[in-house]
Amino acid sequence: YIILLYSGMDCKVVSTLIDLPVDEAFDYAVDSNDLMPGHRVRVNFAGKRVIGIVSSLDRRAPKRDIKKIISLLDEGGRWFSELDLAWLNSLSKDCWVSWGEMVFSALPVELRSGKWQDFPSQEIRPNKRDGEVIEYYEDLPEFRRFVKNTLKEAKFRIALWIVESKFRVNELVTRIKREISIPVMGFYQGIGRDRLRQIIRAVNQGPVLIIGTRHLAFWPMVKNEVIFVEDAWLDVYRQEVMPKYDLNSVLTKRVKYSGGKLFLHKVQPDPDSEIIPVQAKEHPLLPAFVEEEFYRVLQNKGHAAVFIIGKGYAKAIRCNACKQVQSCPRCDRPYTLVRERGKDVLYCPSCSNSFPWNGRCLSCGSISVRLSSMGAERWEKILRDRFKMNVPIFEKWLTLEDRFDLVFLIGIDNVVAIDRFYSMPLASRFVAVASHKAKRLYVRTRFTELVDFSGLHERWLSLARELRLPPFGELVILSLRSEDENEVKSKAQRLAKELSSIIEEIPEAVLYGPYLPVERKKRDKFYWNIDLFLPKDLPSSARASLRKIILSFRKRYRTITSVLAYS
Repeated sequence: YIILLYSGMDCKVVSTLIDLPVDEAFDYAVDSNDLMPGHRVRVNFAGKRVIGIVSSLDRRAPKRDIKKIISLLDEGGRWFSELDLAWLNSLSKDCWVSWGEMVFSALPVELRSGKWQDFPSQEIRPNKRDGEVIEYYEDLPEFRRFVKNTLKEAKFRIALWIVESKFRVNELVTRIKREISIPVMGFYQGIGRDRLRQIIRAVNQGPVLIIGTRHLAFWPMVKNEVIFVEDAWLDVYRQEVMPKYDLNSVLTKRVKYSGGKLFLHKVQPDPDSEIIPVQAKEHPLLPAFVEEEFYRVLQNKGHAAVFIIGKGYAKAIRCNACKQVQSCPRCDRPYTLVRERGKDVLYCPSCSNSFPWNGRCLSCGSISVRLSSMGAERWEKILRDRFKMNVPIFEKWLTLEDRFDLVFLIGIDNVVAIDRFYSMPLASRFVAVASHKAKRLYVRTRFTELVDFSGLHERWLSLARELRLPPFGELVILSLRSEDENEVKSKAQRLAKELSSIIEEIPEAVLYGPYLPVERKKRDKFYWNIDLFLPKDLPSSARASLRKIILSFRKRYRTITSVLAYS
């Protein structure tokens, strides 16, 4: 009788992913037969109503002791299919976050907040098969010509073109619309509801080109998809949301599931270009021998130009009285001085906070301040007023079509900081791209350690190989924070102790950072980074053990704010 009672009370149970650092799905009862993996639902979790993603619905269980789903949010469609969920599950293990966190971070903001949208048609979802990765080593204008020629063939259902900023998205959309007959759309994470609905309709009709930032890597997979990536400026360390990731690794894994084609724009120095360093201490402004060479090239009707890196009039302002650098209170970044219509404005390059400046120190009110690290505006004024040269001066030079006989590059110090190890590959890329623009490239720098720019790219690769950094190894950065300095220090040492018990059994693994002084204070919180260097061929058992420790620590203390995976 009891058995019959239980069988009569059976109900359909679905596994649901929640946005938490827990490596498991949660069971909920449901009466509807319309539910599918990928559907968003509203559920009661820990006394709160939250959004969940259905991951599977393959069993039945007794109705009692199982909470019921409150409501279904997706009517007649879903954003992610079973294959998308499988890909994100695999990716979560590489990014050292839970499956639920990975899925929710991949959703557009509109869907993550519980609002309903149109969805890609089920008819255009792919079946799992291996795709193809093609690396493209020409300069950026040549890569863009290649992309446009490929798009004109229209042998795809959807093409994704990933660039580094919203500004570049809008710039490309406007330009490409005039050259391509298929629909061209712009997409980034914070796009509005109506625009997102318009893009989905175009995708369902196909073919369509979508231009967007790195979040476009998580667009639902589609049959016959083609992905183009401008890799010259995509830098994993600039991403602010969790999980942080290496875009190229993510996309390579994606096409292994979708069967699409991935074209990666790679940058290497041009061996035919001559790169000559100019010491800033010996030549405060434009060196006489460079100026003479400019005139000689122009007299022979050659092409010469000056490229200036860095926005504003000055990159930093320091007070001589209190020795304070004028910094943004929101993000602790030094203000950049910008001159707009003859007025001074302080601008934060991180959070875009800006306001007029009266020339006084923000801390003590002193007028004894000095400008340091000249910006592009100040350099342009000096070059035009003092030297009277008829030489073009550029700030946005990556997309220039022309190749120059002579280029003077100013501001590389704004790209590479000697105290930031991770800025070295960015400087390496910068000089490598610049070498494609000039037969002879003069690089002005104040860093004596990095004057050999001709060998910077090779030196960086050699150093990365020695330290087992990507692509020769795997780097995981765990960032902890707390309002109490002693608390963040003790938790860092506690986490390091738990990790040490695992990595002692992993050859070549290195744990760095738990016993150093607290690195920085930002927004009234103390931050501490722990770097975990792992071999490229890390055994799956060791990965699972380390991942379990990291997720458990984040669940217990909620102090790890970001997990950066670079493989």
